[in-house]
Parts: sequence; structure tokens; C-alpha cells
Amino acid sequence: MESPLLYSHIPSEEICDEDRAGSLLMCPLCDTDCDLQPLKTSCNYARLTHMFDNDATVFFAFFMAIWASVFLKLWKRKETKLQYNWGVSAFKQEERLRPEFKALAVDKNMKEHPVTKVGEREINFFVKTIYFEFFNLFIIFLICLVIAAAIAVIMYEMIIVAVLYASDKKTVHQNAKLMTTATASVITLIVITVLNKIYEHLAKFLTNWERPRTNTEYNNSITFKMFCFQFIDFYTPIFYVAFFKGRLGGWPGHYDYMLGYRMEECEPSGCLTELCIQIAIIMGGDQLKNNFMELLGPKMNVLYKRWKAKKNKGNRNGIESGSAKVSRLLKRCEDDFSLEEQPPLGMFEEYLEMLVQYGFVTIFVAAFPLAPLLALLNNIIEIRLDAYKCIALWRRPVAFRADGIGVWFDILQSVSVFSVLSNAFIIAWTSDFVPKLVYKLIVSPDMSLTGYVNHSLSVFDVRDFENYTTTNVDFKDVKFCR
Repeated sequence: MESPLLYSHIPSEEICDEDRAGSLLMCPLCDTDCDLQPLKTSCNYARLTHMFDNDATVFFAFFMAIWASVFLKLWKRKETKLQYNWGVSAFKQEERLRPEFKALAVDKNMKEHPVTKVGEREINFFVKTIYFEFFNLFIIFLICLVIAAAIAVIMYEMIIVAVLYASDKKTVHQNAKLMTTATASVITLIVITVLNKIYEHLAKFLTNWERPRTNTEYNNSITFKMFCFQFIDFYTPIFYVAFFKGRLGGWPGHYDYMLGYRMEECEPSGCLTELCIQIAIIMGGDQLKNNFMELLGPKMNVLYKRWKAKKNKGNRNGIESGSAKVSRLLKRCEDDFSLEEQPPLGMFEEYLEMLVQYGFVTIFVAAFPLAPLLALLNNIIEIRLDAYKCIALWRRPVAFRADGIGVWFDILQSVSVFSVLSNAFIIAWTSDFVPKLVYKLIVSPDMSLTGYVNHSLSVFDVRDFENYTTTNVDFKDVKFCR
């Protein structure tokens, strides 16, 4: 049974119909191995794009923008309720100075506390300035590193798509874009994972070198650094596809090149499907990786510690290690001692994972409406994994009082505001919603999308190609391409 969503869209059906726009010849997508292709070859791509780029997408993005605001209000309401129930509404902990800060601060640099009016030691202004400038330079360096990695992936896409277009197999030629996007997204996910591990160690090093005054300032500083790093790392490739890909390639006869390779172009239906594929692979792949590592890492460490404890106990009792006599259960205290300690930063990794997921759900929901569904499925699994981890793999952590989630809520608010702008730009810049709406209201005589495809394609005279006389493309009697 044919889906009405796929087969009732007029522009998509015009592309798939040879008697209408499907017979239009498109200009070559590469210089040496690409021939003129009828628009019909993008039939499946156009139908797939319509699944994500339709009228309902705009209303869904609008709903998600309202949901993000309501979510923050409900979060704040729940937080206030818990503060009252646990008696921490007016809780203000007077923190002690961190030993690392005391070691660098000197007595002659005193600063009056605004409340107690008591002098406190302070780090020299010149030293703080050096830390601040070094941190800014390092942030710029990391941003350049991410951009360099993104450019490397872009070069990979340009090279691979040219190779696939040169293939003699029709299936490979027609699906070159999809295959290239999928493999490039997997490579992007691997690069993101490697860079995140590097950033994690660098963020800890920079924060320790910065010498924050209190533990709260330390946690806020490392939280801000890690989120900035991961925000740039995860979202830079996606922003390129959403707002820049296909707009930097020039036009027929005056194409732009990078290192001798022609810049990428989008399919006639746009880059939205490539954007959906990239978000799905990066978001889904990162969630699978996190769940796997959260369970496998602590589980393997606990099993190794228990095996080692049994081995040492057997050696002390004069029993041969590895024999069946050593397989008896350890005492409860020894068994608990073999459990993993909670990470030094507590639930920092869990908060960071949720913030990155929240960014995917809100910032790019207009491009990938299935992001909330992936987040829901991941969170159902995550709840059970975290419960097992806290009960069976971690030692019981030391409890401490707090009146909220601290700086994480400020980050949530910032992401929510940014998501409204991002979705608006995706709808206005990447999606075809606005051009189709203008065509229906101004151009079309019957307020329909009939003839929209032909109206949206420009006409190019093939004689204006720079290498018209030397190109291996056989134009035959063709005078124009679209």
C-alpha cells in the first residue's frame, strides 16, 4: 500500500514523472566523470526529503520551541518543590578555599569579602591575567582544530563522491550522495569521540591550572569548558550541512574548488536529507557508545578487582590460585570494596550527556523530527543502566546538600534560546517551506504546487561552460541544462 505522505506531494511526483519535470536534464555534478542526468534520478531522494520537510515540520518546530520553555518552567517548579521538601530552600554553604588556590594565593594580596568584610587572600592580578589570556588562546586553538577536522571530512566527501560518480554501476551512481553522507557521518562520529576524550583531559588540566577559589567555582569552570568544547565538537559539522553546504560551490561555468576538488553541491531536493542522516548517525551513535561504555567499563573493572581479590586471598591461604577451592564468595565488606568508586566529579558525565542530547532535541528538531523519539528510547534504557550501575557497580557515594543543579540550569536556558534561533534559520534557509509558500501565494494561479519544480530550477546554456570544447561530457544536441 502506497503511503499518501510519500506519493501525494506534487513536487516529488513531478520529479519522478518523465512526462513532467522528471525529464529535465541537470548540469553535471562533477567535472570529469559526470554526465547530464535527468531529474528523475533524484526521485527517491525527493520523496525521502518530503518526509522531513513538509508543512507539519514547521508546526512541530514551533511546538518544540514552546515545549522547551514549558520544560524549563516545570523543571524550576519541581526543583523548588524538592528544595522545600528537603529543607534546603535557604541553604547557603560557606565553602572553604581549595588547597590549590591557597598554595598560589599570597597574604599580601588581600581582598575584602563583600558580606563578612574580612580580608581574604587573592591571586595576583598579573597571574590571573596570564591564565585568562592563555585560556582564550587555547579555546581559539581548539576551535581551529575542530574546523580543521570538519574540513578534512568535507575533503573526504568531495573525493569519495567524485569516485562514486565515476562508477559504471547505475545504483552506485544514483546513491553516491547518500553513501558518501553516511560514511562521512560515521567518520565524523569517530573524530568527535576522539576529540572529546582529548578535550576532557585538557579541560581538567586547564581548570586545575586556573586555580579556582572554591569547589563550586571549580565545578562551574570545568562545566563551562566541557560544554563549550562538546557544543563546538558535536554541532560544527551539522551547522555546516545545515547552512553552508551547497552554497559555496559557485555556479555552472564558475565553480569553486578546494585543493583541486570541486566543492560539494546538494541534490536538487536540497541538503535536508543529508542533514537528517548526519544527525541520526551522530546522535544515535553517540547514545549507543555512551550506554555501552557506561555498562562495560565499570563491569569489567569490578570483575577484575574481584578476581584479583580472590587470587590474592587464595595465595595468602596457601591455596593454588585459580583452583576451584578459591571460588568461594568473599566477605561482604571485601565484595563491596571491589566496587567502583563514583567519578571525582560525581554526576558530571551524566549531566553533560543529557545537555548534548537536549541540544539535539531542541536545536535541530526542524531538520530531524525523530530526535525526540531517539532521546526517549535512549532515556528509557539509560534509566535502567544507571540504576544497575549505582546499585551493583558503584560504591555508595557520600551525600552532600545542594539547592539545585547549579550552572547546568543556566546552560539549559541558553540552549533553549539558541534552539529557537537555529530552528528559525533552518526553516528559512535550509528548508523549502518559504519558497513553496511564496510560489503558492504569488506565482501559482490555483494556489497549488503544480509547476513548482520547473519554476525553481534555473536555465544554463551549456556553451558557457569554461571547458565546453574539451569536456568529456557528451552534450549532443543539448543546449541547456538546469
